[in-house]
Amino acid sequence: MNFIVPDFSLMSFPNNFAKASEQQQDELKLLFQLMAKVGVFSIFSKEDLHELLFRTVLLTHCNSTGNKETEGQFLVKGTVNGKAVSLALGKLQNFVGLSAKEGYMGSTERADFTRDLKQNELSADEKDDAMMILSESLERKIDKVHIVREMSMGEVSEAVIQGAEDMAQQIMEKYDPAIFSNFLNTHSSALGDLEKRAALRNSIVFQIEHVPFEIVEKCIQFLRGDEYDKEKLRNLDREEFIIEFVLIELAWAVANGLVEISIHEPFEWVSESYAFDVTNYDGLQTDEETSGGINLWLTYDGYELAELEPMLKGIEMPRKN
Repeated sequence: MNFIVPDFSLMSFPNNFAKASEQQQDELKLLFQLMAKVGVFSIFSKEDLHELLFRTVLLTHCNSTGNKETEGQFLVKGTVNGKAVSLALGKLQNFVGLSAKEGYMGSTERADFTRDLKQNELSADEKDDAMMILSESLERKIDKVHIVREMSMGEVSEAVIQGAEDMAQQIMEKYDPAIFSNFLNTHSSALGDLEKRAALRNSIVFQIEHVPFEIVEKCIQFLRGDEYDKEKLRNLDREEFIIEFVLIELAWAVANGLVEISIHEPFEWVSESYAFDVTNYDGLQTDEETSGGINLWLTYDGYELAELEPMLKGIEMPRKN
């Protein structure tokens, strides 16, 4: 499992969760949940904050009178372990520097976010589930957090989207632009490193064509015996050998340190530089009692993929630009 781990290291204070007061911890927990729900990874720039405000307004309908408070404050309300907690959207300056997902910056595509919200056939509760990005594992780590929506979603029309954009801009006017320019100047080196890391993310893509054919053939013989069409194999027929090819990929990934699996966890760790589609292994277990679902350890162990590792170790794949 790739956990979503928040990073406080670039925040002025607290730069460590343990140093935060109880109130700050609760606010941070609510903010983690909010950022995860709306697909905003960091609050590093004014663009990041603007996008967070826009998506928050759209998600919670803060442009309704139900969430508009006195003195021009707009609140996101929630509960942390049953305790009421709120975030004033015009007072998030202390959270500049927060990354809700360690190693990530920016946000998902806005078009993807608004498209998901436009699935109006879903109920509000179902929409909450569909929008949930935060893993159950992290939810256990940071306690049970729930964001309160005081109105039903209704139709996410272009007018509603524009209204959310206008309100986000209105709230942004409360912030001194120097907050962001000072942050960017102070942490230019760290942000540069994050940009380089982002450029490498998912850059390694397994391609069976880059495995020497004689090794592919030995792997197929191990997995199938002699019961295969040699001509189709020479053509690397994916329809014929799709299962074997994904098994070879898993053995290659483990052999080259890009995936680590354990008997205790079906899916423990994948290098962020490796574009790995775990859904390819749905149902690929040899144990009939546990057929269905994804369990990489049972796949790896059941097909004895460790036997293929020596042949596959050291084979390099091209990187995406």
